[in-house]
Amino acid sequence: MNRNEILEKSRSEHNSEYEKHIYDSAGSIAYIVGGLACAVLLLVEEIVADHYNSGCWLIFCVMRVAYDIYIFIRTRSKRNLFTAVIMAIIGVVMAYLYFTELFQR
Repeated sequence: MNRNEILEKSRSEHNSEYEKHIYDSAGSIAYIVGGLACAVLLLVEEIVADHYNSGCWLIFCVMRVAYDIYIFIRTRSKRNLFTAVIMAIIGVVMAYLYFTELFQR
C-alpha cells in the first residue's frame, strides 16, 4: 500500500466517524425541537381552546423511549436507560390522560 492509499483510507474512516457523530447530534437536536414544539402546541391549545390534548406528548414519549432503549441495548449507557424509564413513565401518564379525555366525549 502506498502513501496516498493510506491517506485516502484514513480520510474515509475519519469522515464516516464524523458523519456518524453528525447523525447522532441531529437526532438529539430533533428530539429537543420536537419536545419544544409539543410544549408550544399544548400551551396554545390550552389558552385558545381551554382544552388539554396529551396526544402529541404521548407520541413524543414513545419515540424517545424507542430511541433511548435502542441506544441502551447497543451501548449499555445508563444515562439512556434512565431517560427511557423517565420517558416511559411520562408516556404512561400521557396515555392515561389521552384515553381518559377520549372516552369522556
